[in-house]
Amino acid sequence: MVTAWAAGAAADAAVARCDGPREPGFLDLGVAHAPPFVILEDGAPPTGLSVELWRRVETGLIEAGRIEGSHFVICDAIEQQEQALTDGGLDLVLAPLTITPERLLSYGFSRQYFLSGLTIAARHSNEIAFSHALEVLVTTLFQPGTLRAVVLFLVLNLVLAVMIKWVLRDARRRPEEDRAPPGRLLTLVDPYLEAVERTLGLKGIGDAGFNLAGRALEMFMAIIGTALSAALLGVLTSAFVSAIGQSDRVDELDLTDERVGIESHSTAQEFLADAYEAAAGKPDDPECRPLSAAPLAGPGCVTEVSADKLLEALVADEVDRVIGDWAELTYLAGTGRFRGKVTVEQKVYRSEPLGWGYGSALTQDLRARIDSALIQQIRHGGWRRLAQRYLGSGSIAPD
Repeated sequence: MVTAWAAGAAADAAVARCDGPREPGFLDLGVAHAPPFVILEDGAPPTGLSVELWRRVETGLIEAGRIEGSHFVICDAIEQQEQALTDGGLDLVLAPLTITPERLLSYGFSRQYFLSGLTIAARHSNEIAFSHALEVLVTTLFQPGTLRAVVLFLVLNLVLAVMIKWVLRDARRRPEEDRAPPGRLLTLVDPYLEAVERTLGLKGIGDAGFNLAGRALEMFMAIIGTALSAALLGVLTSAFVSAIGQSDRVDELDLTDERVGIESHSTAQEFLADAYEAAAGKPDDPECRPLSAAPLAGPGCVTEVSADKLLEALVADEVDRVIGDWAELTYLAGTGRFRGKVTVEQKVYRSEPLGWGYGSALTQDLRARIDSALIQQIRHGGWRRLAQRYLGSGSIAPD
């Protein structure tokens, strides 16, 4: 595969215009730093989920003789990418673009290659978010298989308790002179069995004056008390530990009273506008200005060209919340710069299909071939492993 990485003054000029060098046989691809989809580092070619997916698609196009290779062109701002697609300055934008009806009126899109969504990031704290802990408790206790697992666990413990109680009773009631060698062996291990008996809560259960049903009920109550206490303690510990540093669940309307950071010209701005429209006494369209212009003194909206710059502003207490792509915010929150400093909501407030943008100069035949190759790669198991390498095992549903 032949992929050219632009360098020098000529490349800088192309980057400034967000236009490709237009070399015959090569496609001009727009990229922007948007981990994990596109990762740009000084002195290195672009990497990331979308870039690696493109390289696989590109290999097939080169082998079929459709193209000779591709050039990467850096376009930091979404509006620059869209303008370049509309006027034909780029053939393809690999930086993640949400497929929306409004954008489809201006330029084409590839097939969806990832389903993400809008979520919210906040500063990490060491406080316990009790609403989050309660949600964990409810989710755990009301899972379909939880009750079945608890009942099975109790039954197994009860059977084990009955067996141990029977062995101990038999070993202790037999006279010493009548005990065969196996009985003597039970005598040797009796202290250990007694320890198990105490652990299971059976030590106080007597044999005199009780029939079999009474002793079974007493053992059952002892087992269920011990087992349920241990289970509840484990669930409570897990819930509260997971809630440390989490923020309380944020309602969309709450955003209208906070300093919010969003990526410029992104769908997050539309989401925030809907929140303002739904809030009583708020303007329908919040005025958003670049963060570099002036810091916010009160509730409002500021923009930046990338999510990592927004998270830097969040850590620096220049904004209270950041609205952005779930996959991007989750990935960045796990990197060294933001680990332990940023918490990302697991709730997705709005689902968003992601695709590559097609430039007006790209032929319909080549678009169809890219779509076909893209679908083939997504259906392949390697794509799932690639996504999970960047985002973890839960990033793509089994189906």
